[in-house]
Amino acid sequence: MWFHAQDDSVSNALKMFPTLADVINLDSEDDDPEPDAAATTPLTPNPSRRNDLYMRRSKVRDAMTGLPIDELGLFTSVALPAGALVGFYTGHFIDEERYTALPERARELLNRYAVGIDEHELTIAPPMAVGANHPDFQMHAMGLINEPSEGERSNVFAQTRVLDTGYHQVVCVVMYTCRPIGRNGELRWWYGGAYNRDGRYVPGEGCTAESINAARLEDPLPMLMACVGMAHVYHPLPEHSDASSGDEWLPPPTRLKRG
Repeated sequence: MWFHAQDDSVSNALKMFPTLADVINLDSEDDDPEPDAAATTPLTPNPSRRNDLYMRRSKVRDAMTGLPIDELGLFTSVALPAGALVGFYTGHFIDEERYTALPERARELLNRYAVGIDEHELTIAPPMAVGANHPDFQMHAMGLINEPSEGERSNVFAQTRVLDTGYHQVVCVVMYTCRPIGRNGELRWWYGGAYNRDGRYVPGEGCTAESINAARLEDPLPMLMACVGMAHVYHPLPEHSDASSGDEWLPPPTRLKRG
């Protein structure tokens, strides 16, 4: 179920969602073994995401070879319950007109890790340095999340949200767990049926509607308020936006081509 959270005040919005302490559930999937410290890279503290995440080589397997893919992945150092807030998908918020006006080569580069918010005709594109294969993951860690292996299922989903900060309404993309993840488990996210994989692989499945509906989602507003002034986390909506003053449903963001 895709929530569109919005309220008239910060205090009211805070009452709408449980805190992480309310949703902790010890019935998580099994913990993974402790990784070799030399093979892991801690993520520096950042208010736009959890601070118990790290990156290492992904455990997602290539269906053809059966070997782990040659990509970094995002892992959690603590067990997470279903509904835990992982962080915001960050990057430059670019409107459709400006994005389509970019040179084709620039769009191809940005599309590798871009997310589209069709409802507001926006693209979130983590910046890519010339010659780089990926964005700065210390700044844009949600780009580390890979799709599940064929035959497996995602444990993370993305949600488009409009939130009221008390000063203005903003649109953002929030990443949540849809089922428990064990300690040292890898976060995996199905990018959607429209994502262009160029026939390179067949991914696993996304979170089920039942698991999303059942998850008690952690309130994203405190994390958002800690990011006030960080333009790569959210996009302010026009004062006379068509967004209503109450809750409404929004389609999920669309992952663009990554390859």
